[in-house]
Amino acid sequence: MNKMLLFFDIDGTLAMPRSQPSDTVVQAIRAARLNGHKAFLSTGRSEASVPDGVAGIGFDGGIYSAGGRVIVGSTVLYDRPMPETLVHTVCEILKQECQPYFLECAGKTYRQKIELDDNGQAAWSGGSSELKRMLSCSDADAIDSYQGEPVYKISFIAPGRDQVDRISERIGDVAKVICFGNSISGPGYMVGEISDKCVNKGLALRKICAYYGMETSQCVAFGDSMNDAEILSAAGIGIAMADSEECVKSFADDICGTCAEDGVAKALVQLGLIRELFGGYTPDPPLRGRQGNSEG
Repeated sequence: MNKMLLFFDIDGTLAMPRSQPSDTVVQAIRAARLNGHKAFLSTGRSEASVPDGVAGIGFDGGIYSAGGRVIVGSTVLYDRPMPETLVHTVCEILKQECQPYFLECAGKTYRQKIELDDNGQAAWSGGSSELKRMLSCSDADAIDSYQGEPVYKISFIAPGRDQVDRISERIGDVAKVICFGNSISGPGYMVGEISDKCVNKGLALRKICAYYGMETSQCVAFGDSMNDAEILSAAGIGIAMADSEECVKSFADDICGTCAEDGVAKALVQLGLIRELFGGYTPDPPLRGRQGNSEG
């Protein structure tokens, strides 16, 4: 296979929140880079909130804040925080709705104190990877210490879909609101993500392609959440995790195993980007993308 650009979501794709990528996944990504492929993070997280165990894998750059910042090496290709007026408007709406929220800046995250009822605690074990990330965000500063830094994304936690929809209606078309589902049955806490409507991971992928003079058909993207929809669609091969929501899978070309199954690593073997995994692995038939990319 020709040299490819590889894009990896973090939470729910490389590892679950509060967990580190497995040695198998780490070795697989490093092997792909040794084979000449370029590897990038593609995450809703800011650079500062990327876990050490993920950053230590070694990447050629990253898409951060769900596309708000795009970096290759030490070069910032794109930097688009939310307008200050939009940040103010969104925060006022969330305060009026009494929903805890997080201001996600490039260097730091600011959060309100979160107190969850029994339903919220159940959501921890059964909720989406994004919900788990927000509930495990222990390194964030208190919202009162926010000093006006550029905000790239505002996330909030709501006790159900009705509340998310109401907030989305109040914000209107001045910003993009993404809702992350919850896998537990019945009412459950959900995460809403608010960002500039001109920002998404798919556009960020195209900027990195332009930087290298490559086509989107030369890209492979992995993800599990709705903020991965655009990049899964934009990449020549979009791969959703097996435990993604069905609506996310609809944007992908193929499905790989879960984090616990080392799905990303096995997919890299199936695509012919690396030869084998430590401990041996016999791949299924090759994954194929929109352009029919496969190892010959």
